Amino acid sequence: MVGGSGTGAALPHVTLIERGYKKGIYHNHGTVNAEFIKVGGKAVSGAVAPPTPLVVPEELPDSHPTKKVSLDFTKRYEAAFGAGTRNAFAGYAYDAYLLVDAAAPAALKKGKPARPSSARRCAHRWRACATWWARTACTT
Repeated sequence: MVGGSGTGAALPHVTLIERGYKKGIYHNHGTVNAEFIKVGGKAVSGAVAPPTPLVVPEELPDSHPTKKVSLDFTKRYEAAFGAGTRNAFAGYAYDAYLLVDAAAPAALKKGKPARPSSARRCAHRWRACATWWARTACTT
């Protein structure tokens, strides 16, 4: 089990392969990105990791439930940060954004905050966060 992320996780994997290790080499979810594959080359082709489908949305079948949103996210993310910059952590942050964005209106319909001023502050902060996200990570 390699407990690294990205490029740093390639070195122990490659070293194990070079020294003749033949069993499975497991990685955490943060390992797989373009740099890990570039640095590790063929040696990391057998890596076992649980990355999000967001890392390779082009390879998903059209019937996969996350293909559309994954392709959309990677297109906008890489337009903002450059080709090959997609990573699991950005995807996890975007997932959280989508969950809160969907849950907040539903929560406001079912309950009322203890103080109206609290709701206004919360809504203002959420809009500011969403605006920041849209400007920095999701612009096309």
